[in-house]
Amino acid sequence: MNSSRPLFDMPTCTGLHSVSLQTPAYLSSNSPRKRKLRKKLSEEVNLKKRLEKTVIELKKQLEETKTENNCLKLCEMYLPPTMYMLVKNYLTNKYKSPNGQRYINEITQFAYTIYHLGPKVYNFLQSHFNLPHLHTLKKISVQNIDKNVQDKIQNDHKYSKI
Repeated sequence: MNSSRPLFDMPTCTGLHSVSLQTPAYLSSNSPRKRKLRKKLSEEVNLKKRLEKTVIELKKQLEETKTENNCLKLCEMYLPPTMYMLVKNYLTNKYKSPNGQRYINEITQFAYTIYHLGPKVYNFLQSHFNLPHLHTLKKISVQNIDKNVQDKIQNDHKYSKI
């Protein structure tokens, strides 16, 4: 049998050549090292399964908490009332066109007050929050003046009916 590798160690001038014989599977399959590695592998697989279940549960919880109602509840609990109004206003007008947006009286009064305190401040806040346009504020101010005039006329004895 001519082979390039010797079957046994043979002395040569450079040293010993070793024969690489593999240990049979029936001897090495149940070695302490392999048992330890199999045990560690099964623990890691179990840990992976538990973590995957945890991830699925957390995703479900996240989906439940991503609702607008939950957001409003949290905002009402943790934000000042004015900020809560702004967030609620944003969520109600989020999908509406600019001409279809409606504002509650508190928002318009808040916006009107800010505009009269400083138009530049109002422009800045309007660029970051959903606030009524200036035309809306002017229209509301005219309506408020009309109401004030009507109240004054009704309360004035000169114009009241006896």
